[in-house]
Amino acid sequence: MTLKIVEGASSGENPFNDEFEKLTKQTLDECKVPGISIGIIDDDQTYTAATSHLTLEDAISHRTGMPRHDKASSRFLSAEDSVDGEGNEKKKKRYATVKDVTRNLRNLPKNGKDVSMYSLGWSRTLYHGRAMYTHGGGMHAFGRSVMWFPDEKFGVVGFGNTAFTADAVEYVLFYKLIDDKIGIAPEERNDVTGECEKVIKGFKEDYKNAVDIVYHKRPDHPLASPVDIKDLAGKYYDPGYETIELRVEPDPHNVGKEILVADREDTSWKIKSNLQHVSGAYWIMHMCQGGNPLLHREFAQNEFRFGLDGKPTALEVDFVSRLGAEQQEGKVVFIRMD
Repeated sequence: MTLKIVEGASSGENPFNDEFEKLTKQTLDECKVPGISIGIIDDDQTYTAATSHLTLEDAISHRTGMPRHDKASSRFLSAEDSVDGEGNEKKKKRYATVKDVTRNLRNLPKNGKDVSMYSLGWSRTLYHGRAMYTHGGGMHAFGRSVMWFPDEKFGVVGFGNTAFTADAVEYVLFYKLIDDKIGIAPEERNDVTGECEKVIKGFKEDYKNAVDIVYHKRPDHPLASPVDIKDLAGKYYDPGYETIELRVEPDPHNVGKEILVADREDTSWKIKSNLQHVSGAYWIMHMCQGGNPLLHREFAQNEFRFGLDGKPTALEVDFVSRLGAEQQEGKVVFIRMD
């Protein structure tokens, strides 16, 4: 792995030195992140760099950036398919890079920072008495972070090739650059690596202990379900969350037992849900996003409702966002449709 300088200023000390390259390699290896790109603004100077990182494991795991596309479709199947866009409007695609975001940081207004930053969705905090604005995001296979110190005219941008773990790499490297810039003594620096490891470990532990977290007062001897599991299968609907269709499948972790399964392909993120019985009408839903099944996992309390005839009429899900700061999203009632 080498940290290649993509663009650098003509004067001043380049922050991408041998020490920083060593830290980058170590952090990437520890977090199992294939690569990262970083941009820095330091007053009127700009630096950008990216790793060149490819191992044999990357190649055989198809992490080279050149996948086989086994499931890709043909280009055009008919002349009609080849028409550009809809209504003769050409489709345009724009891909942002570290250089783009670094350049855009320079275009932020110099005055009225609090108002303009709020409108752009930035988070504001103080770091060692200095105003710091941050914004992060990502999807299944990448993470992006930006930190900006307007008074110091110093900012850092990072793109990484995984979700969550790439963010961890970015934070470790960012705070190294920031602490060096503003002169924080080694003994006063935060253990960013330890903090990131604690968060990621917490995600995994919470998912593993989901039943204990959601139903910590459940009975020692669970009550039987009011109806057979096959009677709970079917379609349930909510206007905001739309349809969730439950089917019965063998429990992959408990031989001889069954669970309810739902593949939600029409949601913002494709989610596979497994419902496991806890006690009586209460179940727990384990949710997993296919693109990152180890970390993009959440869970929720479920309760089936029944009519006077004993048949299921609804499924109530108590959604809680657990990735990051825990946020109660509210109970959603899916009405039985069949």
